[in-house]
Amino acid sequence: MTSMGGRESEQGSATPLSVALGVIGVLAIIGGIVQCITLWPSEPFAGYQWLPTAYVPALTWLVAGLVSGILFFAVAAVLVYLADIRDYLRAIHLRGFARREDPGAEGAPGTSADPE
Repeated sequence: MTSMGGRESEQGSATPLSVALGVIGVLAIIGGIVQCITLWPSEPFAGYQWLPTAYVPALTWLVAGLVSGILFFAVAAVLVYLADIRDYLRAIHLRGFARREDPGAEGAPGTSADPE
């Protein structure tokens, strides 16, 4: 269990969906790179040169793969943070129930450390 103030591990509690989104992000980046290499113009004939527009499809695939991969990573990171928050709130909630059930517990409702 991690605490909100100091995290025990930087990874957090990864959910299956966040792992799947991370894998999809990696595949999107790799796919963008592969498509860029595939669509990159070959050497022009002697005496010719490619116009800049010849590189647009390849660069479009590269940028699309990078952007979509980064967005998948960002959504996966948000899911990990939400899982950590859920675990933290669940621990607080369960700790509150434990205090209500044990009236002699320190800090339980109806008890105080200072006698009145």
